[in-house]
Amino acid sequence: MPKESKFKQQMRARIAAAAARMMAEDGLDDFALAKRKAARQLGAEDTQWLPKNEEIEVELRAYQSLYQGEEQRERIHYLRERALEAMRLLERFRPYLAGAVAKGHGWAIQRDRLAAVHR
Repeated sequence: MPKESKFKQQMRARIAAAAARMMAEDGLDDFALAKRKAARQLGAEDTQWLPKNEEIEVELRAYQSLYQGEEQRERIHYLRERALEAMRLLERFRPYLAGAVAKGHGWAIQRDRLAAVHR
């Protein structure tokens, strides 16, 4: 593997980890903003080094598991219960939950989406 390629891969991983930390600690819910801020902090403003959202999600779950363990599990349970209440109210529209809470890495100020389809 060429040195430049390895460096690029390492930088992507560092940006993903930094973006995940910002999202977990600061409540950022915009992947693009978190990526740009992390890249700027690490001195890597070249957009070819920016990780995919999925890479950040992996790092976010790892960060939350390591540093927010039980608190995160309780938070997700609470947020899913609130979503379920709303979904019951909208049952005739066949709602579904999408976003960070559905994936298991949401936080209290997260804006998740509850979609309803009426047929």
